[in-house]
Amino acid sequence: MQPLRRCLDLIRGFRTRPEREWAAPAALYLSRVREEVEAGLRHIDFEEVTTEDRITFLECVIAWQVRVALGRGRFDLAVQVQRFGVERIAELYERAHGWRPVLLYGVPLSRERHSHQAG
Repeated sequence: MQPLRRCLDLIRGFRTRPEREWAAPAALYLSRVREEVEAGLRHIDFEEVTTEDRITFLECVIAWQVRVALGRGRFDLAVQVQRFGVERIAELYERAHGWRPVLLYGVPLSRERHSHQAG
């Protein structure tokens, strides 16, 4: 029960951000989100916490950050946070299962495909 309680406390900690942080450049804000997510994953690093538990934790944290960014009118930031979350989840999955899932979110449109659509 202790890992679950710690996980919930960490998610609650991600819920609020000081007003001044929303004015920060997206790269700086995203680096702070990454640091906090990685710290959260380290805090729930127990033997009984499965890869699926870690993925669920990431999904909750990223979903919350995306909602908050959208609520602040920072669509640019919401997209970047979503992309980071999807890539980090794919890394966890690949480490546990030996293959990386094909991602639909956060994958940039290829130049080749973009040129076909434009012409």
